[in-house]
Amino acid sequence: MYNHDFETGDLVLIRNSRQDGPLHDKMQSRYMGPYIVVKQRSRGTYIVAELDGLIFQHTIAKFRVIPYLARKDMLSMVEIVL
Repeated sequence: MYNHDFETGDLVLIRNSRQDGPLHDKMQSRYMGPYIVVKQRSRGTYIVAELDGLIFQHTIAKFRVIPYLARKDMLSMVEIVL
């Protein structure tokens, strides 16, 4: 497992935990996103927002978040939201 520390404005993917376990659907995606990191909380959780600026109601656990490798044109969307 990798240890990633994300800063405000980083693009991330969130693991779809409903796909974990023996009865997962192979046709569903394992990750949701991309999302923008708004803030890192003290216990290793993140507050994230969608690309349109809508902030999630719940914090996201650190182990569910991986980096998103964005194209150059996607980075301009981050500047608009922040």
